[in-house]
Amino acid sequence: MQDSVQQFTTVRWLFVRIKALPAMFKLPLLLFVSFMFSATASHAESFDHSQWNQLLQSNVTYFEDNTHSRIAYKNVDRKLLKQYLNSIASVNMDQYQSWNDDEQLAFLINVYNAYTVSFILSKYPDIESIKELGSVFSSPWKKKNFPLFGQNVSLDHIEHTLIRGEFSEPRIHVAVVCASKGCPPLQNKAFTAQNLEAMLENAMQGFLRGSENSYSQGVLKVSTIFDWYGDDFASGGSKGEQGVKNYIANYNELFSVSVEQIKNAKLSYHEYDWSLND
Repeated sequence: MQDSVQQFTTVRWLFVRIKALPAMFKLPLLLFVSFMFSATASHAESFDHSQWNQLLQSNVTYFEDNTHSRIAYKNVDRKLLKQYLNSIASVNMDQYQSWNDDEQLAFLINVYNAYTVSFILSKYPDIESIKELGSVFSSPWKKKNFPLFGQNVSLDHIEHTLIRGEFSEPRIHVAVVCASKGCPPLQNKAFTAQNLEAMLENAMQGFLRGSENSYSQGVLKVSTIFDWYGDDFASGGSKGEQGVKNYIANYNELFSVSVEQIKNAKLSYHEYDWSLND
């Protein structure tokens, strides 16, 4: 047990040091450390995400240089998904609170994404956007359809109360996926405590590399997500648009410009595409 704790502490220390590196060096090192830790760790996951991982591996396809993905809803094994959702619903709050932060966050990201897929499947193929699952008086994200910790909760509750409310991690916005083309790409494997850092970084870099995001003639054009949740990306002592620009400046190499060019850019947002990510 002591060796396991020491190994986990060492890897977390490495992740902190790697995160300080430029983006072009950061991701390869994070993926390598994540792979090595997963291969050698004696620390076992507190929750088994293998069923969700199997579903993602079988049905999620990347395209446009891994900056976008689509899911083949028609091919999803609904029985296997139901088994995974049942295992989610069986977790109580005491179990959840006994896990470390990485286990908790990985669990909640997978929960959100799995319940979103099941929500879409409740009407698929007769649906073109997740918004169709709402009504004039009720947002689809506010419907309390999803069993978690002994009660039925909404997707909004999972994202905004359990995830954003408890974890100061802006990259969750590229991890939880709302089943829309404007969303960050759904990853093709489950999040775990061991791969969490590498997958979050991979997701952020992939999202920013997307063709919708660009820098041209002093204008930085990015997803509306950075507008909706701007303060979550507060960086460099600034909030609002400057905080967003300071945050994105950490990834300046992806735009082939300098840190200062990003920080001094005029910020613009492209229109969000709510059509289904199939």
